[in-house]
Amino acid sequence: MDNKHKIMLSLVLLSGIILRLPYLELMPSWMWDEGVNMNISWNLASGRAQWFTLTYPFIPHPPLFFMISAFLLKLLGNHLIYMRALTALYGVWTVFLLYLVGKEAFDTKTGLFAAFLFAIYPWAIFYNRGAFANNQLMLLTVLTLYLYLRYNKIGKQKWIIYSACTASMAVLTEYTGIALVVSLAILTYKGQRDLIKKIFIILVAPLLLFTVIMLYLMPDAFIHDLLFTLNRFSNAILGLIILLAFISVYRFIPRDKITPLKEKTKLFYLNIARYALFYGGVASEEETIERIGYNLKLAGSILFLLTLYLSLQPLSWQGFYTGLDLYWLGLFGYLVIKPKKTRKQMLAFCVPLFIIIAGFGRLDHMIMPFYPFFALGLALLFKEVYLILTSAFKQTASVRMIVLAFLIIPLAYMGFMDYQTFVEGINPSVPQENMGARLLVSEYVNEQVTPDDLVLADSHFLRFIGARVSVILQAVAYEGQQILYMSGDYGLNRFTFNCSYKKAKIIIIADGYMPWLKENCPQVAEYVSSCKLSRIDSFRVYECGRLGP
Repeated sequence: MDNKHKIMLSLVLLSGIILRLPYLELMPSWMWDEGVNMNISWNLASGRAQWFTLTYPFIPHPPLFFMISAFLLKLLGNHLIYMRALTALYGVWTVFLLYLVGKEAFDTKTGLFAAFLFAIYPWAIFYNRGAFANNQLMLLTVLTLYLYLRYNKIGKQKWIIYSACTASMAVLTEYTGIALVVSLAILTYKGQRDLIKKIFIILVAPLLLFTVIMLYLMPDAFIHDLLFTLNRFSNAILGLIILLAFISVYRFIPRDKITPLKEKTKLFYLNIARYALFYGGVASEEETIERIGYNLKLAGSILFLLTLYLSLQPLSWQGFYTGLDLYWLGLFGYLVIKPKKTRKQMLAFCVPLFIIIAGFGRLDHMIMPFYPFFALGLALLFKEVYLILTSAFKQTASVRMIVLAFLIIPLAYMGFMDYQTFVEGINPSVPQENMGARLLVSEYVNEQVTPDDLVLADSHFLRFIGARVSVILQAVAYEGQQILYMSGDYGLNRFTFNCSYKKAKIIIIADGYMPWLKENCPQVAEYVSSCKLSRIDSFRVYECGRLGP
């Protein structure tokens, strides 16, 4: 890599760092899952397999992320900023790895552009700044692909072994990492069948070892939580099974049956395009060339307006859960990959991951491992659109600059929006943590309770309150009622103490969560209605006067 590319890569990495580290502790506001992850990690650092008041067999989240973050918290202290710093750095490392993937699979420019797109991707920045295990899975996913691409290019067996080891670590980070096992098994089977047994053993051995250990230590809890989780994610599992079944059936269909079907399908769509191009009439060669030019311009204009529209959508809290964004267009980028072998390899790697993640039906942090692939696909798509648009005009420097400007405008706005949000912290649509209010609530509650009293609060209050603290979801599950991802049949022996909401001396609820509480936990909402209410900033403190358990 020459000095010019080194400078550009350094600037891309610097962009990734600048957008991920400022105001890290308070921007964005503390999210529920972060408090859960922090609690599990701190318990692990203290020698306990525990999730608030519930003994935890590491389902639905396996232990690798918690082991790393537990070491970090034990070393530096029980503060969220350390876990956020870890995941933010995962995001920066992913920027660099994505550059390597793009460079290895395509060329240096593609790698740089993909890395840049990921560095400024608002949703990626948002979640990289949160203490989510999915950040670690994202990093390991991109690393797995890079190591496989190195093997594919160099041919040395050690690279695919490294890739398999990384994939196995991904499974121990999040169970959705099982998609990497499927992907790598498919790629190995198609490319190097003599290695399939060795690679498969490497892929599944750590997961099997973890399963054996948990069956020995916590057999009832492990089996119970496994079955409950499999039922919750049945759509994703079914989708993966259908994919594997389709691949298996496809392999046994004779090629002489598939080829005519492909040709008929291709001819069908070509006829549609031809009718759209000529409007059913006869055109001269000159008219045809002219009309092709118009259609290319029209297609480019539509794509540009669509990307501009998507990129100008406000960066808001609701947007993370309810809408798609510009980067989803990157899915189409994989369809324009010219080398057939590369296209098949990229699709074989990405499709299982996308299917199993899409099976969750959520657009929040669960889909984070796919963010780098959105960026890479978008880089490929932009490159293709650039080539199409410039080929429709005379190849002059001014034309290339105009086309490039059209494509860059949405990204320039996005970068400006990122800077305002994450560096200056002036985007009111993305909430920041009100640390002062949280400390005021904690100080007030600590004056009212003893170490044996039960306090129910959100997932972050545990480290601020000197009492027995649990969360409302577990308080409801203790009463034998299933709620969201909490089973109703854990049995009282799974809980470290009685955390029933009926035993709580104080229940803390943020104002914004009252509608959620009334909809999902009506029994708790009704229960607190008879308690003394004190409002402290944006929190409601209900004093129910119960003695500790």
